[in-house]
Amino acid sequence: MHRQTSVAGTPIARRALSLQLTPLDPLVRGAVRSLRHASSVRAVDWRIGELGDVACDPELVRYVFVELLTNALRYSQDRDPAVIEVGQARLKDEQVFFVRDNGLGFDMREADKWFDGFRRLRDVDSVDTARGLATVDAVVRKHGGRLWTQAEPGVGATFFFTLGALVPGIASSAQSSR
Repeated sequence: MHRQTSVAGTPIARRALSLQLTPLDPLVRGAVRSLRHASSVRAVDWRIGELGDVACDPELVRYVFVELLTNALRYSQDRDPAVIEVGQARLKDEQVFFVRDNGLGFDMREADKWFDGFRRLRDVDSVDTARGLATVDAVVRKHGGRLWTQAEPGVGATFFFTLGALVPGIASSAQSSR
């Protein structure tokens, strides 16, 4: 699958933030629509929860969702049906977003390698995935958030992230509900 490497000609990880209050539901639905062609020849059970509004750069956060959904599709390709879920949860006082799949999963002892975009991995798909996740991590950190994962071989993987960006006069739903 083609990987987006820039937004408006600027490498994603180096693009300046353009924060605005963004409804994530249509953003994620658009990301899923853009990936439907990759999933049209197999059964995919898309489970998209309500995500609300958050202060973020919509183009960069769209990239985060597209990248995580692309990986979920790739690593659940042998499942019938593949189940890909997008949602949010509260963790203490943080709004946490997640993308979960029922795909191959991986050994958590190997989790760090997925975030190291420059480490030599065994195959091209793994290199693309590691670079993509390294960029996702950079975008999330640029927003003041963090990215982490939970996985189990043969069961699937879940990627979690927060968006901690604050703009004077704009509060994400996580901050405004406190």
